[in-house]
Amino acid sequence: MPTQTFNPSALPQSETNWAVARRMVDAFAPHAQTAPNMTVALDAGALLQGTTLTEVNPQNVGPFVAPTSSFRIDRIVIDRASGVASVITGTVGGVTPPSIPANKLPVARVVLDNTTLAITGERIFDERVLADLSTWTPPSWGIFSLSGDQTSNLSVGSPVRFSTTMGGNLALANYTITLPANKTFVLRAATNAVGTGSGGYLNTQWYNVAAGSYTGVISSSTVVTYSGSINVSVQPTALAVISTTVPTDVQLRIFDQQQLSLISGSQSYAEIVERQ
Repeated sequence: MPTQTFNPSALPQSETNWAVARRMVDAFAPHAQTAPNMTVALDAGALLQGTTLTEVNPQNVGPFVAPTSSFRIDRIVIDRASGVASVITGTVGGVTPPSIPANKLPVARVVLDNTTLAITGERIFDERVLADLSTWTPPSWGIFSLSGDQTSNLSVGSPVRFSTTMGGNLALANYTITLPANKTFVLRAATNAVGTGSGGYLNTQWYNVAAGSYTGVISSSTVVTYSGSINVSVQPTALAVISTTVPTDVQLRIFDQQQLSLISGSQSYAEIVERQ
């Protein structure tokens, strides 16, 4: 739509409302200079990227250069991180404005012809869109199980052999789950241990492979006997919260055990969910 200079009404009943709205309404508003020339004025604005809030001062964009013949549609864009404005030059005689480059946000189209000596308001078309949903990524999560009973590698320090992804988008390989960078995750796991006798136990805990250390709450599964001969454990939860700055590999590992004969594949699981 054609642009106008932001100018809240002085009517008493609306003045306060406009003052509250101005930060949002006026952000990066494009308009002609008070004395029109071959530049375009942009009002102040603000951008949020992740946890970084950037305040941007008013800017002058240009100077634009008129085509020597026909007409041209140029585009004003801002960098989505810094808010610095720049001009993308269109094609002479083309009715389609130039494409928006990656990591830029659109502010305005400017129509020029070979008679243009100054950019007035009717040549500026507001197209501000200061949010881009294409940068949104779905939360990372996963639910994992064993492909069958784990009957080997039951010593302390061995990983529980989660090898099947039941759902989610986290990467799993070699009993190791990779957590993407710059996120916070809640990790839970329950294991059903079968022992060679009552009184045995299995303790598991989450292990940060990159850091080389255990983290979170230990799951302590005490084996009990039921039906007179079957030695199985209760299923408490191994719990951890991990915040990542780089991609981080984690495993659920055997922290301690006694009289352990297998970990049940049908009754053991791990769940990892990104905390929003």
